[in-house]
Amino acid sequence: MRDPNHQMPSAVHRNLRRTNRSLQIGLVIIGLVVVLALFGPSIAPHDPLEETQIIKVDNEWVTIPFPAFTPGYPLGSDGHGRDLLSRLLWGVRPTLILVVVVAGVRLVLGLAWGVTAGWTTGRAERVLNGVIAAALAVPVLMVALAVIAMVGVDLGLLAFILGLSITGWAEAAQLVRDQTRIVRGEVYTEAARALGETGLQIGIRHVRRQITPMLWMLLAFEMSSTLVVTASLGFLGYYIGGDVWIDIREEAGAAARVAGMPELGQMLAASWVLFQQPWAMFAIGSIIFVTILGFNLIGAGMRLRLNQPPPTRPTPYARTIGRLGQRIEERALLPVTAQDKRVTLRAALIGGIVLVAASGLLLRNAQATPPPLASVTESAVPGGHLWPTERHDSWGTLWAPVRGPSNPTVEWIFEDPAGFAGGPAVSVDGTLYLISKAGPLYALDPTGNKIWLAALPANGVGAPALNADGDIYAVDEKGLSAFTSKGDLL
Repeated sequence: MRDPNHQMPSAVHRNLRRTNRSLQIGLVIIGLVVVLALFGPSIAPHDPLEETQIIKVDNEWVTIPFPAFTPGYPLGSDGHGRDLLSRLLWGVRPTLILVVVVAGVRLVLGLAWGVTAGWTTGRAERVLNGVIAAALAVPVLMVALAVIAMVGVDLGLLAFILGLSITGWAEAAQLVRDQTRIVRGEVYTEAARALGETGLQIGIRHVRRQITPMLWMLLAFEMSSTLVVTASLGFLGYYIGGDVWIDIREEAGAAARVAGMPELGQMLAASWVLFQQPWAMFAIGSIIFVTILGFNLIGAGMRLRLNQPPPTRPTPYARTIGRLGQRIEERALLPVTAQDKRVTLRAALIGGIVLVAASGLLLRNAQATPPPLASVTESAVPGGHLWPTERHDSWGTLWAPVRGPSNPTVEWIFEDPAGFAGGPAVSVDGTLYLISKAGPLYALDPTGNKIWLAALPANGVGAPALNADGDIYAVDEKGLSAFTSKGDLL
């Protein structure tokens, strides 16, 4: 007859199946997110910074923002005509790097503070517990907003690490503190102290064993909460790189936000303005929601597994992992406790150096990408012209490669009785092109002398534009005309 002790109760079976199902679904979701972070940019169908203002679909012109399922734009576009699918594939990686770094910093701070608060007694214990209670009482979002606004979003990843970690470590510290207190009151801890073991030896032999199974659960929940706060900050306009505003009209106060290199937080901040077509916000929010769900499922599954009694018959996988962990502990961790304290301090110092070096590399990689407008303005000007359009380039940045004089003086004046329809365009050789409201297109040399004049079919509209070959495009009330740099009609 089979021993009934080897048969697991049905309730335990159900709990284990539910735990395994939660873990499996969460790992699949996060695995897909990691794959997108690694290979998303290479499979993106478009350049995430490429703008398309208008396309033709079934003999009809469609303007931005393009709706979903537009040919070539399966998820549509944002308000600047950039492919939303490509920006999502590019945006997962920086967001995941931010979440991993911040969650790691918060977990390390929480572990250190929680173990110290749980092991100490007396006045030090009260002070440490008071700090944890104060950190839990203040919302993380409010602290992050204040810190990022104070230090400046231009610091990039470092600003978010500071803002999200000042109080974000408190929840992990509270759990670790409670577990450490339980271990401190156990009989085997008192026995180890009676046998002459130091606090460091007791911490490695006993406290570490009780806390280590919680690390992955705590890390999963830290990533989930970090992503929630990061998305909230992005919705409020705080994201890596900060805001970039450009003028869109000659009137004062008319400006638009330009979001550069894609990151889920700034994409969410830039998408809320499209209330008439909320598809962009829905798509970005879905990616964030699914990622948060994956982290929560992993954390919940690990928490359920920690609360479940171990099976009477462990699986071969569990036996293998158990033997491996025991061997590592016997050969690597336990001998350290018997050695001089200098060995332990040396190991801690080396580990700290490695952690600082890894953090520095992450910070350098995160801050290596320059602001997008500064990196594309020069290359976005075809032919290297000084001012090829009314707003300098296709981004409309009004950017110039030189600094203007602090005390400008008037060198020459050129007038037209009807006035000018827009600003000038300046070619690479310094020739200025102007469109009159009455119709003529002027070409002036750098000293203000007229080189040639070309008539337009109707009254001029706006400023001329130059292509890479130096040809001039001029718009009037009847259409578009093109001229060579010598004034010949194309």
